[in-house]
Amino acid sequence: MDFLVRSFQVALFGLVDIRDPLGVGNQVRSAAGALFDGDPLVLPLPSDAPSEIPRIVLKSKDERYSCNVSGVRLDFFYREKEPARKWVDLRDEYLQHLSAISQTVVATLRTGITRLGSIAEFHVPIGTSPSLAMRRAYLKEGILPGEHEIQLGILHRQSWETIEINRWVRLRGKEGESALRVVVDINTIPEKKYDFDVEGIESFYNRVSSFFVADLEKIVLQRSGLET
Repeated sequence: MDFLVRSFQVALFGLVDIRDPLGVGNQVRSAAGALFDGDPLVLPLPSDAPSEIPRIVLKSKDERYSCNVSGVRLDFFYREKEPARKWVDLRDEYLQHLSAISQTVVATLRTGITRLGSIAEFHVPIGTSPSLAMRRAYLKEGILPGEHEIQLGILHRQSWETIEINRWVRLRGKEGESALRVVVDINTIPEKKYDFDVEGIESFYNRVSSFFVADLEKIVLQRSGLET
């Protein structure tokens, strides 16, 4: 059974100096090589606009990759309209780009990264109705029949060495679809601020990647009874 990547988003949280948004965009674009080969977009925002709104948007021409930069965070996205790649097929490519972007953010733009986060969505064909499969796995017979959609979220709070994280695994089964949707949200807890260097950023996302490869399928399928 394949976990196909529909999207993956990394968020690096920290105060970004975007007084020269075009210069910042060029630095990030240059770090990624030829990845962001689409036209860059610099958004003219009023001075009182919320700092979370992106000022800089970079994209690849095929729109699979994109990057948003605001005054308080950088978000690096991968999206597929028709999921076809497993994480193990995408991992090295994505993490290599992320490493180059992180190096620019930390060393060149001198941004202090205080929090890290990621959200991945997987498309998991299971050969049957995903809502029916989730009902059989998680609900007693006769409980709330006739559902259009079932969603289940499981939160674990863990320590990864000196870092405290929240790890959400969310399952969604919808009537009429043929695949289960699995969303994994892993982030450092908002109550604590850190000071991540490039090595720390790489270590965190390598750990996220290892979870996708080694543990996610076992948690979602084997332990839940959703295997078909």
